[in-house]
Amino acid sequence: MRIGGTLRYRDTLKLSTAASVLGAGLLFSPSPAHAQQIVPGNSAECAITVIDGEKVAICEGDLADGITAGPGTPDFKRIVIRNPDAPIAPPGYAGIELVKNNGDLTIDVEDDVRIDVFNDPNIAGDAQGIFAITQDGFDLSLTSAADITADGNGGFARGIEAVAEGGGLVRVSNEGDIIATTTGGPAIALQGRADLGGGVGISNSGVRRAGSNGSGEREAISAGILGQGFSGANVSVLNDGDIFVTTSPDQFDTDFNGVAGAIVGKAFMIPALAASASSMMPISPSRAIRLTVSLPTRPGRDIAATAGAIDKFGAIRLKSVN
Repeated sequence: MRIGGTLRYRDTLKLSTAASVLGAGLLFSPSPAHAQQIVPGNSAECAITVIDGEKVAICEGDLADGITAGPGTPDFKRIVIRNPDAPIAPPGYAGIELVKNNGDLTIDVEDDVRIDVFNDPNIAGDAQGIFAITQDGFDLSLTSAADITADGNGGFARGIEAVAEGGGLVRVSNEGDIIATTTGGPAIALQGRADLGGGVGISNSGVRRAGSNGSGEREAISAGILGQGFSGANVSVLNDGDIFVTTSPDQFDTDFNGVAGAIVGKAFMIPALAASASSMMPISPSRAIRLTVSLPTRPGRDIAATAGAIDKFGAIRLKSVN
């Protein structure tokens, strides 16, 4: 079915006391574009045209070295990625990375797209399959049917990462299969994050696989789907896909910083959080996955953590309120 220069997001995902105190301040730092990457509006493979009064970048053909856009590159409101000659498989950095700070952004990745990435420790930043962020309160909408594999190579493994900074809304609809694996670090197949009263909405029907090997205390989250809301941002996850999360038997978590779960939701409010979580998931022991929810009420203290067997279809919503 058809659906249709960069800043890099720095986040340790440790969700520690310090993270909750600084919840409103998602930190980003510049990461230079790689010479081989396709830049919409500057590359023949990614022309920008006007459709119904909006600037749309249409990327197709030779996209193997990845796509990047951000402040300082030609502007567009929507991007469509389709008809690649080969998998998007850049050597050691993200497959698609998009940053926009002057308006809403819509991203459509069609089902003939495949993305294969691995993290090169000699290159700054992590190698996500798709990384997208809107800043200054603008909204982000990402629809993907791409199959993605992300090898963290000892660092972070991230399939899709979508962020709205400054009070915007993140909407992610995913139909493709995502595999994120690594050794010694966290693995997250699909994640969304928002702050300052914004919101995260994730809908998934693809297969999620996240695997993290190693030993000792896990210091960051591993998850099939991760939704995070800071400073009043709400989180909603609707899943109709199979999720498989594996960790090494030599790993453990004692403080929720390194929780591993099929669906993980985190919500923070400063200085305190009153949160409600409802899961509408019929029990089906024969087809069970694991649901893990952790809701810290104030820095340094977790009061609610639930884990249960659920059917593969269901929803969970977190709301942080004053």
